[in-house]
Amino acid sequence: MALLQKKFFGRLAKSIIFALLNFFFFSKTLYDRLGAENFFGKFGELLGHKILKDSLLGPKYSQTDFQKVHGLRMQFLKTLFGGPGKYEGRDMKTAHSGQQLNDQHFDRFANVFEEALSELKANECLIKEAMALLETLRPDVLNK
Repeated sequence: MALLQKKFFGRLAKSIIFALLNFFFFSKTLYDRLGAENFFGKFGELLGHKILKDSLLGPKYSQTDFQKVHGLRMQFLKTLFGGPGKYEGRDMKTAHSGQQLNDQHFDRFANVFEEALSELKANECLIKEAMALLETLRPDVLNK
């Protein structure tokens, strides 16, 4: 009987420990794991600066209100990464239709995006996770 109780409580203890680890380490969103608003504010500023400075991406914003578009972009990314709030802009396909974007534009944006994450010393695993999420947007952004 004592052996049975020991096995039962041993399994129960392992289950509780696993549940706690899962809750504290694995249930956080990418947004939280990157550093939440503290990180995201810096990331948004750096990303915006890099986009405007880029020779391929920058000219795409010459006829737009960059601050408005950038604000929507950051709201979308915050939502995509599991952050607070809700993206209230147009869907990606509609938002990018008629802009004559191609894979070169998307690749350049992805490079700038990754550079910004790296410069802010984001964890390499989190960068890979963010890049994978970004890549899921390619078909809609490019209207494929």
